[in-house]
Amino acid sequence: RKYFMRTAIFAALSAATMICSAPAAANGLRAELRGGVAWVDGTATVPGDTSETVGVALGYDMDLSEGLFIGAEAVADTDFDLSDPVLGLNARFGTQLTGGTKVFVTGGWAHETTFDTDDALVGGGLEVPFSDRAFVSLQYQHYLDTEANRVTVGAGLKF
Repeated sequence: RKYFMRTAIFAALSAATMICSAPAAANGLRAELRGGVAWVDGTATVPGDTSETVGVALGYDMDLSEGLFIGAEAVADTDFDLSDPVLGLNARFGTQLTGGTKVFVTGGWAHETTFDTDDALVGGGLEVPFSDRAFVSLQYQHYLDTEANRVTVGAGLKF
């Protein structure tokens, strides 16, 4: 398991390095800062938990055909006191509407470093440009094993 984690973290760092060094095509390369809230619903015997979340994402989107795109991103999220870092790799698939707004679904993998746990995630989002290079985003993610949820609002740049 530790070998797998080291390999996965190395792969995430390698992907981020390749993304950073790749030539930008059709505003495909993007960097984003985001913040929001994460929560786990409680049960009759276990209380729920809510915490703040902040993070960064470095990604690349590529046009598939008129209006459709696919993308990948490396992410690092944590709480405000930086005590529970989560590293991940996500894929995005969606459509770009008139005006450049992107609507997408996402899926990926996250590694919670404090507890050395892995989790798959699914979600969706919206990315709205407010200039040729700048955008704001809204995203929801659901973590399948831990039943955690996360909603973030972000701001980013395309290169």
